[in-house]
Amino acid sequence: RAQDPVPTLATSLGIDVGSEAARQVKRALFAPPRARRSAARALRSVLHYRTVRVRGRSYGYLRIYSFNVSGARPFAEQVARIAARAPAGGLIVDIRGNPGGHVPAAESALQVLSPHPVTPVSFSLSTTRAALALARANPGFRVWTHSIRAAVETGEVYSQAFPLTDPEAVTSGLARHTGPKVLITDALSYSAADVFAAGFQDNGLGPVLGTARRTGAGGANVWTHELLRVWLPEILGELPRGAGFRVALRRATRARGNVDVPLEDLGVEADELHRLTERDVTGHNQDLLAAAAALLA
Repeated sequence: RAQDPVPTLATSLGIDVGSEAARQVKRALFAPPRARRSAARALRSVLHYRTVRVRGRSYGYLRIYSFNVSGARPFAEQVARIAARAPAGGLIVDIRGNPGGHVPAAESALQVLSPHPVTPVSFSLSTTRAALALARANPGFRVWTHSIRAAVETGEVYSQAFPLTDPEAVTSGLARHTGPKVLITDALSYSAADVFAAGFQDNGLGPVLGTARRTGAGGANVWTHELLRVWLPEILGELPRGAGFRVALRRATRARGNVDVPLEDLGVEADELHRLTERDVTGHNQDLLAAAAALLA
């Protein structure tokens, strides 16, 4: 059988491209790399860890700026190393402004933060002729073929839902964080970050503290026109003057107590809400971290 010409990474993205571009521009302007970029440095550009003290107690604080990384396993390894350094008081995970990225990386990071196997979100396709053609042409999509064909009889709008990744397999052998943890989100936590927040909440890893009531509500893969043309050349032709577009593909639905609840348009509702204060905005999120620590305590 011919090898799949498109790497898995290209078909597993869930990202707000505009916000990711803005993040990279800000980093280049205000925190440029000091030396030649390596894989380790690339991971450090999306992860930041420090210990914070709130009311006399120490907590780990992990900021995940993006899931736009080249591989799930190296990302999970780095998150596992960081989580192992967290004090006994607990770990604060902050994904505010995270535009998403590689969905398997987000779900694998979730797994190393959980002492138990996590149930990932599932993805389904619309039951159209074009979706059926895509499922037949793309080896990675063939698991959806039968339920799309069955929609002729059942009248279902979406196919059966299947997980995109196996977080346990990706993180095999890595240490798991067993201590208490809390997740901080905002309205700009988007796409793969929505997936991460949903998994955090659905699998009971800890409370979700939002600076907005819900996350950004981007619950699908993002594919480019060029990528779709690889498998659907008879449907999609070349666009004039180098034009292109992106489409939301494969709808994500949640797990466990929220089975079949879509992420698209709904996002993840915070368990607790914290309105940013002047000290948070002009300082170093002191009141926000105090609110997160209170949930851990």
